[in-house]
Amino acid sequence: MPITWSIESGGRFVRMSIADPYTIDEWRDTVTTILESPAVHSPLRLLVDRRDTQSLTKAMVEGINRFFAEHQQGLAGVRAAVLLSRGVYFEMARMLRTVVRIPNTSVRTFRDYDEAVEWLTR
Repeated sequence: MPITWSIESGGRFVRMSIADPYTIDEWRDTVTTILESPAVHSPLRLLVDRRDTQSLTKAMVEGINRFFAEHQQGLAGVRAAVLLSRGVYFEMARMLRTVVRIPNTSVRTFRDYDEAVEWLTR
């Protein structure tokens, strides 16, 4: 399964793990399921673990940004830590973060899991 998600014990945040290969449809379906889950607390705190992925393609960035634009109301207030391991991809994620402009939403990229969790849960 290229994309999985679970609620961290204690309910502090949701962890979404992504591994290549995956499609934009799989990504969109997973995020929609998380947003609609009655088990997920609001405001959503999301750790996106992308350490098993390569750089985003232009088409993938466009698809993700389109999803964000279409779901601004449901995503408002989200705090997301994106965990990455590759330098080029790290720069792509920074670019994605600057393109997304959703009210009261905060997205940061990290290379260290513990730092990501600390920022996400404070």
